[in-house]
Parts: sequence; structure tokens; C-alpha cells
Amino acid sequence: MKFNKIIFLLFFPLVAEIISSCCNCLSSDAQFFYKNSSISVTNLDNSNSAPVETSANTIVKTAYGIRVKIDAIKTACVEPRFHFINSAYATSCECPPDSSFSARDTIVSIKIFNMYDFDEKHLVQSDISSYFRVYEPFTFKDLAVFCKDPNPIFLNNEILSYSFDILLMQVPSKGKFHAFMIEILLSDGRILQQVTPTINLI
Repeated sequence: MKFNKIIFLLFFPLVAEIISSCCNCLSSDAQFFYKNSSISVTNLDNSNSAPVETSANTIVKTAYGIRVKIDAIKTACVEPRFHFINSAYATSCECPPDSSFSARDTIVSIKIFNMYDFDEKHLVQSDISSYFRVYEPFTFKDLAVFCKDPNPIFLNNEILSYSFDILLMQVPSKGKFHAFMIEILLSDGRILQQVTPTINLI
């Protein structure tokens, strides 16, 4: 019995610290974060009034685009006070619906590489990022400009994912079949990559 008390006294501060560092959701000065974790990409057909995802094998080259979806995960809630165990490494907790989650990491750059010969100057695996623009209703943004926009903020009851559309502004002059690798560099040094399905651009 005495041995059990000793074990309890030794581990109680550790357990208490883990619980408290998870985050006190009722605390007004607690901060809540998410981390970008993975991406998925799909081909877009922009031949109608708005870009739509497509699984078709062929798209008109002047109407081609890519939809990039970024999935995120909640990380630990952080309170601005000292912890023996860094609260950044604690597990996430369930917070009230009105808690908002901000990005812990941000997008530094977006690059696009062709997986097939694109034109005479851009053979396979060339950087053709300058041939694409991020499309927002009635506006087109250079990829570097888009990266300066703030990441979205989510409420606790929302799904942590967001997407954006990238449209091809310069059509290929070589070959029929094309695929593109999207490479996103994050502020913490991680790189998220994904290749689009191969498409016949006519």
C-alpha cells in the first residue's frame, strides 16, 4: 500500500501537467491551432461558367485547371504560461464550438512541375509555375501573391480542410498527355506533394 502511494505521488504531477497542458478550453487567453497535414489534387474543367472537378480522360487545353485540397489536423491548445511539459506537445482536446483554430504553419510557396514534355523550353519535370494562376471569382492571382494571403481560420465544429483552384494560362505545344506535380512548401520546412491524374489535353 505504501509503495502504491509513492508511485502515485511520483506520477501525479506528470499526469496533472499533461491534463492541464492539453488546454483549458474555458480560458479566454488560450490559443488554438491547426497544422496543414496533406494535400490531394484533381483535374478541373473550366469550359463552363465555373471550374468543376472531372474524372474525364480528355479536357480542352484552354479550359484546364487543378483543384488543390489541403487537409489539416488540430494541434494542442496553447496557453501563454509555463509548463514543465511543453503544451505544444500535448494532445488536442475538445473545445466549445465558438473556439477558433488558426494555422500554426503557413504556405511559403507553391510550385508546379510538368510530368511530360510541355513545350520546347519546358521538357519533363520543368518548373512551369508561371504558366498557372490561382482563380478566385473574377480575379486571377500569381502563385507567389496567393501565398501571402492569410490561411483560413476554422471554428471547432468545422472540418479542417480548404481548397483553391489553379488554372492553366499557357497551353502546351508538345504531346497530348499531361500530368502535373504540385509542391507546397510550408513555413516549418515540410513539403507536401501530389501528382494530378494524367489527362489528354486537346
